[in-house]
Amino acid sequence: MATVDAVTMKHVILSCLWLDYVWEQYMCCRQYKKTSSVTEVPNELKDTTSKKTFELAKQYTLDKKQFHFVKDHVNIIITTMIIHFDILPMIWKYSESVNHFGGEILTGCIWYLISTALITAINLPLNVYDIFVIEENCKLKRNDFSTWNKLKTFVVSQIFITVLSSMLVSLIQSGDKVFVATWLTFCLVVFFVGIIYPMMAPSKFRTHIALDEGELRSQIEELARQFHFPLKEIYVEEHFKCAPPQSIYFYGSPQSKSIVLFDSLFPKEEGISCSYDEILALLTQEFGRWHHNHGVKYVLAMVINLLLSFGGFFYLFKHPEIYRAFGFSDAQPILVGVYVVLKYAMVIYSTLLSFVFTHISRSFVFRDDSFAVRQGKGKALISALVRLDQKNLTFPVYDRLYSAWHNDKPSLLERIDEIKMATSRKTE
Repeated sequence: MATVDAVTMKHVILSCLWLDYVWEQYMCCRQYKKTSSVTEVPNELKDTTSKKTFELAKQYTLDKKQFHFVKDHVNIIITTMIIHFDILPMIWKYSESVNHFGGEILTGCIWYLISTALITAINLPLNVYDIFVIEENCKLKRNDFSTWNKLKTFVVSQIFITVLSSMLVSLIQSGDKVFVATWLTFCLVVFFVGIIYPMMAPSKFRTHIALDEGELRSQIEELARQFHFPLKEIYVEEHFKCAPPQSIYFYGSPQSKSIVLFDSLFPKEEGISCSYDEILALLTQEFGRWHHNHGVKYVLAMVINLLLSFGGFFYLFKHPEIYRAFGFSDAQPILVGVYVVLKYAMVIYSTLLSFVFTHISRSFVFRDDSFAVRQGKGKALISALVRLDQKNLTFPVYDRLYSAWHNDKPSLLERIDEIKMATSRKTE
C-alpha cells in the first residue's frame, strides 16, 4: 500500500467506480430489453392482472429505467469531476475558513453538510422530474409527497448523521482500540434489531385483537403442534398503508411465540381475501423461516460482514495515499477518510457484498417455499402469492441476472417456477 503513489491510487479508485457503473448499466440494459420484449400478461397472472394494468406497469418500468440511465450517468460524471479536480479539499479549506471556533470535528461536520447539500442540490432537478413527470404520466403520483416534508427529512437526517459522525471522529481520535469497540457496538445494534426486537410485543400504537375461535384458528393451532412451534396466542392486526409488505409475522421468546396475521388477508373492501388454505400456506412458509433459523443466520452473516468491513476500513483510512489521491496533501481529516473510504475506495467490496447478501436472502426465501411444498402447500402458496401481488404495480417479469443481483426477494414468477419444480420433485 505504501508503495502506491497518489496519482495511481486516484486512477485505481476511478477505475473501480467506472467498472461498477458499467456493470450496473449492463444489467439495467438487460432488464430494459426484457421488459420491452414482453407483450402479454404471463399466464400465471392473467386471472388477477388486467391488460391495462400490465401495460401501465410496463410503461412505468421503462420510463423509470430511462430516467435512471440518465441519472446514473450524471452521477458518475459528477463523481469523476469531484475526484479528478480535487473538489473535496476545496470544500475542506472553505469549511476551515468559516469555522471560527476551530477543531477538526466541527470543521468535518461543516465539510460534510456542505458536500451533501451540494450533491443534493445537483440531483434536485432530476428528483423533481421523477416525481412530477414520470409518476404523473403513469398516474402513480404519490399523495404523500410534500416539499416541506422532504426538506424536514433532509434536515433531520443530516443532523442525525452529523452527530454520529462527530461521535465516530471522537472515538477514532481516542486510539486504535476503537476498532474493537466500534465493531462490538455495531454488532450489539444488529443483534438487537435482528434478534431482540422481533421478540418484543407489537407497538402499542398498533391495533391487534385475538383471532376468533373457529376453523381457521383450530387449523393454525394444529399446524403449530405439527411443527412443535411454541404457540402462545394468535392475533389479527390492522394493516396500515405505510406498514411493511408482509402478511404474517411472529414475535416472542424462543419458548413462547405469538402469531400475527394482518387483517388485509381477510375479506373486506380493500383486503386481499385469501382463503383459509392460502393463509395456512403462507403461515407454513413462515414456519419454514422459523424452523431453519434464517433470522439468526442472517444476523450472523451481518456480524461477519461488519468485522470484514471495519477491518478493511480501519486499514485503508490510515494510509496517507488515500488522502493524497483526493487532494489532501497536508492534512488527513478523519471524517474525510471515513467518507472517501466507504463511498469510493470500498465500492467494489460494497457491490460484491450487496450481491452476497442478496443471494443469501433469496436462497432463504426459496428454501422456505420448498418447506411449504413438502407440507403439501405448494398449490395454495402459489395462489396466495399471486393474491398478495395483485395490487403491486411493479412489472412482474425480470431478467434473471438483473433479479439475482438486485432483488433480495425473488420475483413472483421466479418463486412460482421454483415452487412448481419443488412440487415436481416431491411427486417423483
